[in-house]
Formats: sequence, C-alpha cells, structure tokens
Amino acid sequence: MKRYKYYILSLAVLCSFSACDSLLNEDPLYSQNSNIVFQTEDNAELALLGCYGYMSAPNAYGQMWQEAPIVASGLAWAQRPEDLNSLNTLAANSLVSLAWGGMYKAIAEINAFLESIDKSGLSAAVKTQKGGEAKFLRALAYYNLVSTFGDVPLKTVASSSEGISIARSPREEVFSQITQDLVDALSIH
Repeated sequence: MKRYKYYILSLAVLCSFSACDSLLNEDPLYSQNSNIVFQTEDNAELALLGCYGYMSAPNAYGQMWQEAPIVASGLAWAQRPEDLNSLNTLAANSLVSLAWGGMYKAIAEINAFLESIDKSGLSAAVKTQKGGEAKFLRALAYYNLVSTFGDVPLKTVASSSEGISIARSPREEVFSQITQDLVDALSIH
C-alpha cells in the first residue's frame, strides 16, 4: 500500500513538470475583436445596439434611473433605505451605486465603440451616423449623471487601467462635453 502511494506521488510530480502550453492555447471561434466587428456596417450596427442595450439594463433605464428619482421625490414608496426619502443619501446606498455604475458602464462601452468605429475602414457616412447615435447616448448618460450628482468624472476615451480612478470634473466641463456630443449627433443626415 505504501508503495502505491509513492508511485502515485511520483506520477503526479512527473505530470506537473510536463509542459502543456499547446493544450492551453486556444483561438475560440465564438470570439470577435473590434477589427472583425467593424468590418461591415451590419456588424457595427450590432455593436451600437449593444450600447443601446447597456442604456436599457436594469442598473440604467431598465429600473434604477426610473426608481431613484421617484423614491427620492417622496411620491412613491419603495423597499429601499429611508435615506433616499430624506435626501440624506450615502454613496453606499445600493440604488445610488447601481445607478451610478449603470451609467458609467454604458459610457465605457460607448467610448470603446466610438474609438473602434473611428479606426474602422467603414465609410464616412456610416461613421457619422453610428458615431452620432453613440454620442447622443453618451450625452444622455452624462446629462443624467451631472444633473443628479453635480461634478462627475468625465471619461471620453475607452477605459484603461490608467483611467480607472479619475477626479470629478466640474459640471460646466461636463455640460460642455454634453453640448459637443449633441452638436456632433445633429450632424447626422
């Protein structure tokens, strides 16, 4: 019995030293990168629909951005902490943190979409149309944030590890970006 334990232990040690890189390297067929997605107008449209989807998620317009103002107004009852009704809300409040995170998730995806479509080989007309729609969505998200929270972090580039925690921008700067995004969105023919 003791002898079998040594055989099994020896086999385990030998197996742990073997290289298995070829088993771990995969090229999944279901994965698409931005170079593939932005090769056709139809695929770019699907990516843009994803941005619309983030705006309709439960932590955005799917629930939180409807519930938060209603509960805070005192015009409705909700199973939420009473601090919303008293306008003495902490950032740790789940409704507030979910709503904040929902808008910033949408903004992050919209920023990534805008960068990818600009780099694509699609026609200028398609870039203007799709980019204008995305900029309208970003303007709407920032309008929600700045009118609810005041000064908020302004992110207009795709997320990276350097830009994870940026300071809040003055609300005038955020409104300036909202205005620019809406002007760009109006350039759609």
